[in-house]
Amino acid sequence: MAITWANIKTVFYGVVGDVEGENTFFSTAQALGWAHECMREAAERTHFYDLIWEAAVSAGTASFSLPIFYSVWRVEIDDEHARPITADKLQHNDRFWESRTGVPRWYLIDEYQTDLDAYTIRLYEIPDADVNVDTYGYAPPTLGSDSSPTYNVHLPEWFAYALAWGMLSKAYAADTQMRNDQIAAFYRGLWDDAILRLRARSFGRLKNEWEYQPEGPEIAMSIWDRIPSTITGP
Repeated sequence: MAITWANIKTVFYGVVGDVEGENTFFSTAQALGWAHECMREAAERTHFYDLIWEAAVSAGTASFSLPIFYSVWRVEIDDEHARPITADKLQHNDRFWESRTGVPRWYLIDEYQTDLDAYTIRLYEIPDADVNVDTYGYAPPTLGSDSSPTYNVHLPEWFAYALAWGMLSKAYAADTQMRNDQIAAFYRGLWDDAILRLRARSFGRLKNEWEYQPEGPEIAMSIWDRIPSTITGP
């Protein structure tokens, strides 16, 4: 059964003894803001949410911007795997790299950006024809909204209700008449524990950046010992 934003709010307001709509203690806007902060924190600390961003890049366009990403781990140009490279390497190997056009086979992340959440992808070479670029990375999940309270929360089902713990830790730490640092610390502990369990499950997956290598004389790492025989409960 999918968990909705309405379900999360019911738990949150039930614990604090408030009624949504009357908002004696915490407004709906505050609750939504804390939920967004917690979802971003969960995504940033655990990398559980993958996102694919598709962009149609016109000929002569050197770069394009992405929505919020925490890290980029793969770029495909016209369904071909593009290799990462740095501006420093390009400067040492191609004096005219900033203006060279052709078929792009490499990409670099803008090294002069100031917003750590907003990536700019630059292609090398600058495409001389229209190309389609697919960017894969870790990102925050789609956030809930009071305009769509029955919208499913983009969190693992076993973890979804833990979002209320994170919200409660922020609510009781806020500068209101309900402030209670001990209760805030209690719910923060529950939230951190849930985060650690989510991180263990997320990081236990096969690494996205691993690539298949054919057998050879070199010692290779087998992936079979990374596949669990059973999946335990939370």
